[in-house]
Amino acid sequence: METMKTIQQLLKIQAMLLCAALTVVSCADDSLTDDKDEGDKGTAVSFHVSSAQDEMLLQQQTAPATRSAVLSRLGDEGLTLEDLATRKHAVQGAADLCMIETTIEGVNPVLPSADTRAKVKTNIDNFFTTSGYRSDTPGFAPDTPDWFYAVKTKNDGTLTTYHPWHWGYRYGRFYAVYPEAKSENKITLSPATHSGTPYVEFEAEQDVKDQKDLMTACSGEVKYETRGIAPTTNLKFRHALTAVRFAVGQNLSWNKRITKVEIKNACSKGKYMLPTQYGGAGTWVAGSLTDRKDFVLDVTASPIDLKQNPNTVIMGNPTDNYTFYMIPQDLTGITVVVTLEDNDPAHPSPAPNTITIPLTGKKAWKPGTSKLYKLSQNTSDWTYSLTVTKQPAAAAYNQGTSDTYGITSMRTAPDGTQQAAAWKVKEYSFDNGATWVKTIPANSWFKGLSLNEGGKIPNRIGEERGTATLKTDGALVDLLAKRNKALKDAAPKG
Repeated sequence: METMKTIQQLLKIQAMLLCAALTVVSCADDSLTDDKDEGDKGTAVSFHVSSAQDEMLLQQQTAPATRSAVLSRLGDEGLTLEDLATRKHAVQGAADLCMIETTIEGVNPVLPSADTRAKVKTNIDNFFTTSGYRSDTPGFAPDTPDWFYAVKTKNDGTLTTYHPWHWGYRYGRFYAVYPEAKSENKITLSPATHSGTPYVEFEAEQDVKDQKDLMTACSGEVKYETRGIAPTTNLKFRHALTAVRFAVGQNLSWNKRITKVEIKNACSKGKYMLPTQYGGAGTWVAGSLTDRKDFVLDVTASPIDLKQNPNTVIMGNPTDNYTFYMIPQDLTGITVVVTLEDNDPAHPSPAPNTITIPLTGKKAWKPGTSKLYKLSQNTSDWTYSLTVTKQPAAAAYNQGTSDTYGITSMRTAPDGTQQAAAWKVKEYSFDNGATWVKTIPANSWFKGLSLNEGGKIPNRIGEERGTATLKTDGALVDLLAKRNKALKDAAPKG
């Protein structure tokens, strides 16, 4: 009997030890696993957010300005030199008018300043939408967003809901849309049941002041390498739309002001497939562009005066959005209509109050670019005047700075409208105009001008003044004084 009790006690002890061992193992696993979220603790998904456009602008300033370098960069953006060519559009019923079209890389790009060139800045400044896909094998193709779908994400890359990595699904792929894919933004993400690369249905607002940009990103495949440490996941956003802005040309001489600009008969809806690799661009689905509408920029409350705003993009208050964000598309059938009014109704200008410009060109609007349309005249009818209105007195040989000189520049339109005319010193002459040089000789007595250009503010007509800097070292001799002394000291004759 004693032997049986001993055996039973031993079995109980072994069972207790086994339970303790299982408990230790369970606790060890629990330190890594979060059963509720089916993932590893401390491995929340988050993103490092950047902009492909900002990196492109940095490259423009640091890469060599060779043709091959430019072509390579344009190729990365899906562009060619032909896409950036300047074009001229005729104005219906006004042979003397035209609209000049220029194109630049980027959507309203702003060059980084010298102190920020080493820092890549993102222009994602609000919430965006992300979806996550995962697999237990590398090289997987996205099926449905089984990990998480359409999660609101902060601009610093932090998800607003917790989604950890799982050691059993070590390969992930993420897609993002900015701004948030929601009905208020007229951006609809493909449904959670959609299998394959996600897409968005996008609609452009008709009122330009309500329009929004569209940017997308894909992380590419990301591997969960070390258990318990979330991998770095990058999202590099690219622009999907074309920015369109309008400006007044410098030689438009009408005494009128713009009250409205319209882009008529352009497609307002389209389907955009998100990119499939890190840093890549998505694509607009062929045949998906529909619902032609008119897009309006109404500036009646603060009209744009043609005579006071040459070479200035039509802009309002700093908080206003005066950029047309358009779906890239063929321009066949699309027109621009500009509505104007007289500055002085008591003295109306003979120029028309409505200007219509048909746009032309296949696929002329490219994603990720900015178009500027500048209203101008084919031949200027301004009369220009540049006058030296103040002549300085002759400087003494030892005078380091001359007296002031004055320049007055202006131009006058047939209706009497006047503006300052821009001017700039291009060459110098030291022999009364017989020959000219672009730079001042190193040994010259003349060292430079304090005012080399002017007339930059159109509504400021008046004399602009400057002085000349002169050489005053010991090499200069007062020849007049020397000659007078020689005459004085000479022996009398006769």
